[in-house]
Amino acid sequence: MNASYALAVRPAVARQITAVAAHFTTHRPTDRMTEAARMTVALNTVGNNAAAVRPILRALPFPAGGITRGEYALRVRKTAWANGGAYEWTDADHEPVIPRRPVPRPRTASGVAA
Repeated sequence: MNASYALAVRPAVARQITAVAAHFTTHRPTDRMTEAARMTVALNTVGNNAAAVRPILRALPFPAGGITRGEYALRVRKTAWANGGAYEWTDADHEPVIPRRPVPRPRTASGVAA
């Protein structure tokens, strides 16, 4: 796979390949990427539906050059982001970036912090 790899995909497919990339990022990212892994994860992502997996497989590049699963995931994410694949927002994304200033806890009658 070369650096100029680009493919236009529908936003729904972009979201699904984002899920594929997430799998490769979290499951053995340092292992070598294989064609079997590409096909298996794509099929599992769409629920073992052969018709639904075709556009996913067309959007996923063939692994080449002995890249790792993590590197492959990064390349797949770039394709997804370029085609409307949404970032998966979590509740943690809404946390303040700057921590709140610590405030002393109230003291009890014995002088010990509650």
